[in-house]
Amino acid sequence: MKKFFVPISNAVLTAAALTAVSQAGYAQTIRVNGTACTLSPLQVLVTSTGIDITVPPACVGVTAPPPVVPPTPPVTPPVTPPTTPPVTPPGTPPSACGAGADCSVEGDVIPTPSRSNPGGNSASRAGKLNGPSPINALMNSYAAENVAAKCSNATPAITRLWQHNIDFTKYQTSGGNDYPFLAANEAMTWKFTAPAEGTSNIFQYNEGTQVTFVSGFMSVSDKPCDFDVNKLVSGASRNACFSSEAYGVSIYYRATAGAVQSYECKMVPGQTYYLNLRMQDARPASRGGLPTLDSCASSGAGLCGGYVQIR
Repeated sequence: MKKFFVPISNAVLTAAALTAVSQAGYAQTIRVNGTACTLSPLQVLVTSTGIDITVPPACVGVTAPPPVVPPTPPVTPPVTPPTTPPVTPPGTPPSACGAGADCSVEGDVIPTPSRSNPGGNSASRAGKLNGPSPINALMNSYAAENVAAKCSNATPAITRLWQHNIDFTKYQTSGGNDYPFLAANEAMTWKFTAPAEGTSNIFQYNEGTQVTFVSGFMSVSDKPCDFDVNKLVSGASRNACFSSEAYGVSIYYRATAGAVQSYECKMVPGQTYYLNLRMQDARPASRGGLPTLDSCASSGAGLCGGYVQIR
């Protein structure tokens, strides 16, 4: 056991030395007025004038109080700013027929296919909207729901969207033509699945004889009622899946996962597309178009259109 003698009248140890000896757990022997006393551990008090050693009368077995540990300042957790939930941009409202369903304004599911007889008659639905015109009720298309959201990029706005879901292969092989006769600011869309790899042919809108024939705007898109006039400009933004002309409209397509010619509209086999048609000369004004007007409304005719070939 290490022994340490400290004359009270002549304390020469520093506070650091005394504290170190105390914390090491040794027993220390000091002499007070000639009497040896053992302190375990050493009990000291550092004052401004020196080091005081406190010795009780018994001077034996004195245990110092535990060292005073300065309190640890409380740790303030970082303030996390409140999280603002992301704002969902406005889009298509939920379908009344359930997620992923094609639905009419009456809340009826549009079946696939809804038109199984290309160029022929489709069954009329009693008490429901059948279109796109009384003259051509044989198409009996469905009036699609959520027109404002689906046709949000159309200028001027579309007020009625007629829809049929078709078997594309049957249209290709039947040779039948559809006759969508549209009122002002109406549109027609055919929903279909792109055919097998390498299939290529044409979509056309041409003059008929039953109603007034006016300029048309046709597109092939993964969205219904897609009438983005910006896709008709010349240059890098030109999109071969969008076409508008004063007399007759044609879109050449190719179903492939690979590259296509610049004049071909590319469709990936097995994916869903929409063939969209409205009455509009949507070409830029610099090319003689009237991109802000509906052609049928401008003509003053009650119904406009022609025949559509899906090949």
